[in-house]
Amino acid sequence: MSKLKVQDVVVKREFLNTQFPDRNYTLKTVYHLVWVNTSKGWYYLNTKFINPAHAAQMEIKIKQAGKVDLKHWSTFV
Repeated sequence: MSKLKVQDVVVKREFLNTQFPDRNYTLKTVYHLVWVNTSKGWYYLNTKFINPAHAAQMEIKIKQAGKVDLKHWSTFV
């Protein structure tokens, strides 16, 4: 699979609320998704980071590489 040139890298927060049916409790989790803009559109990395520092490390790594292989990336159709 060919690598696409990265035009922009963005880290976005995603919120997930998990409700437990046997308890009156909701677990609120924040994930950090790494998004890249390529010539074929926006793609997000299939890995969700809980620690924002790990997402920032991945962002730096992608910016340094300048290209991504879309094997581990997804997009919305």
